[in-house]
Amino acid sequence: MKNLLSVFVVFIFSFFSLLAAEETVWQIALPDSPSVTEKTAADELQLHIRLMTGTEFPICAESNLPSTCEHVLYVGATRYTKSILETKHPEPFLFDEIFIKAKDSNLVLCGHERRGALYAVYTFLEDVCGCRWFTPEVSRIPSLSTFSFPDDLEISYAPKIHSREMYNPNAQSCIFSARNKGNGNIDAQHGGRISILNGVHSFFRLIPPEKYFEDHPDWFSEIDGKRVGEDTQLCLTNDEMREELTKNVLQELRDNPGTTIVDISQNDRFKFCTCEKCRAVDEEEDSHAGTLIRFLNLVAADIEKEFPDVLVETLAYQYTRKPPKLVKPRENLLIRLCSIECDFSRPFTAPSNADFFNDLSGWSRIAPHLFIWDYVTNYDDLIGPHPNWRVLAPNIRTLTDHHMIGLFEEGEGDDFCEMKNWVLMKLMWNPDLDTEELMTEFCDTYYGKEATPYILKYWEILLDAAQGRNVSIGCFYAHAWRWIDIQTLNAATIQMRLAEDAIQREFGIDSPEYLRFRKSRLAIDSVWLRGYGYWKSEAQRLNLPFEGPVDFKTAAKHFSEICEKVKIQGPSLDIVGQEGKAWFNELPQGTFTLYPLPFNSEWTLTSESSINDGNLLLNMEAFRGIGIYSSTEYLPTELVAEFKIQPNDSQTPAFMGLIFGADDKNSYSYIALDRKNVLVGNASPENPASVIFDKPSPDVVQPWEYNQWHQLHIIFHKSYITLYVDNVSVYQWLPYPEPKKTDGKIGFLSEKGSVSVRNLFFAGYRL
Repeated sequence: MKNLLSVFVVFIFSFFSLLAAEETVWQIALPDSPSVTEKTAADELQLHIRLMTGTEFPICAESNLPSTCEHVLYVGATRYTKSILETKHPEPFLFDEIFIKAKDSNLVLCGHERRGALYAVYTFLEDVCGCRWFTPEVSRIPSLSTFSFPDDLEISYAPKIHSREMYNPNAQSCIFSARNKGNGNIDAQHGGRISILNGVHSFFRLIPPEKYFEDHPDWFSEIDGKRVGEDTQLCLTNDEMREELTKNVLQELRDNPGTTIVDISQNDRFKFCTCEKCRAVDEEEDSHAGTLIRFLNLVAADIEKEFPDVLVETLAYQYTRKPPKLVKPRENLLIRLCSIECDFSRPFTAPSNADFFNDLSGWSRIAPHLFIWDYVTNYDDLIGPHPNWRVLAPNIRTLTDHHMIGLFEEGEGDDFCEMKNWVLMKLMWNPDLDTEELMTEFCDTYYGKEATPYILKYWEILLDAAQGRNVSIGCFYAHAWRWIDIQTLNAATIQMRLAEDAIQREFGIDSPEYLRFRKSRLAIDSVWLRGYGYWKSEAQRLNLPFEGPVDFKTAAKHFSEICEKVKIQGPSLDIVGQEGKAWFNELPQGTFTLYPLPFNSEWTLTSESSINDGNLLLNMEAFRGIGIYSSTEYLPTELVAEFKIQPNDSQTPAFMGLIFGADDKNSYSYIALDRKNVLVGNASPENPASVIFDKPSPDVVQPWEYNQWHQLHIIFHKSYITLYVDNVSVYQWLPYPEPKKTDGKIGFLSEKGSVSVRNLFFAGYRL
């Protein structure tokens, strides 16, 4: 018994000795006086190692380590780190540069003093351990049995782009941005953002017309021989104005110590000054940027005397995008070139973007500091598919080749925005990465590996279609049916259906993966819904399958429910459309009601107006209208409908159109078509619409025919309207008529004859 007990004791001792021998005790060491960012780096390293291994490595000051110590993760500018750098990295670190080095069973994680250690930690966790942070809520943290790294591990990297910001609400989380090595929206604990005092479009912030115009009208733009202080720019050749602006900027800099960049840039509109002096400079420089850069060189010189380390930022935007011929920006001027006019279905090097590329090349030659404001969204359709995936990486590479050091990616919208945010942040850190590989990695975790091939095929189909059309796809005027056809729509939808089936099999309909996918699928669903009647007729005309929703009403209701559930940025459906008499009959019992427009007792719905074969028929002997109403206030974004005009005996309709934006019961705005023109204005009992057609458009390319169905498509922008008839743009930049306030009322109108309306789709932002 005694011998047996001795054997057992020896066994237990040997077992725990073996465990102790196998278990390596690691520590995380910080400098004795660490920066805030170095502390954050150590905390993030500790957190993720615990999540991966279940073990928490203690954090200590370097001075508390033994004189000789192994298995230490040195974070930041420790003494040990400096000894390694003396031989391995003797030069000072570049901005945001990182350095990672394994030596003698230790690991060094360091870099540029501002946040190099933090980015080194994130790079180590990504590239060596396999961590990913795809969205603020969805990460991939691997499970590791032991913590280790290659003995010869060495990473040295300095990003070419100093300022890297992805502008999308889903990418603005500080910790998400920092973990993906963005620096546009991060707090001091993560190194702080590169902030720009005054933001952009700051002329009137610095010289507000309400303060200065009355006494100094000559400080503001001269338009058609008259000084204008509203909705214009500044007169950049006025020395007195420049002195006042400089004084105001200097005071702002004194009030905001630590500022490194201050913006002085044009307002977000045209109406530049055309006075004799400004016009002469612009003509000499062959660019409106001539007056701007000459003006700012003088301002920047005065600012430099008191603030030598401050850069003055301005925009090369719209009318100032072309670089000047003679003048060059001073060393303390920063130029932010904007790509707002580009074709984003093709790279900047493509012929369709030749003008922008020439301007990029020109600024690259003369600008001491070049930032870029790029656009990766479609403001005409924040939810629909935007086919720009193939240009993301090539465009960033082109920009870095032209000495860009700052990139602001404006990407509001919801079309696969989570994937686009992550892919772009990866590319801003390293433009040499492969976009499709990044998309694959994202899809594998976010939606599930089984769905990834179908999602990638979906985008391949859409991208091929967009690039195969001779259509420029910008960040405006880029609705999908400018470049998509029924064959493409069918093929893309089949892939999304296969992806959805795969996700249901793998995770189930109640899974987070399924809801994420349903949000992303809203893009292609919206294309079907917005042109439902058109796509049905196209399928019939071409004898093709119709892969869209079987029942419009059910699909639109489901679409609206998903929109509400996932809180999309794009439009939700307030009035989702109608097809068939039954739905019209249900409207009064639901959220929607039919009522006559205008709201005047003299203007009532005629008895001849009715539901006829499932269509809304307006039979008008005089000016009459019918409206559809939602009690929820909204700002309209888009309307699609099919209409048909039938002459009534000898009566030829003068116009048919749309009532919108009724601000009370006595007035409203309208947009209407006669056979050759688009007309827009306001109406009231005193001035009926048939009298005040005061804003005629150019002739419609092909006048619509009577007794045939035509498609009407209107996009409401913040300050203008774009209108298509039969998929042909017939008017753009249409002045938005007063009243601009809308309150959920919309309707069709006609004068004489009969109007039929079907397949109505209306989208808007809830207010």
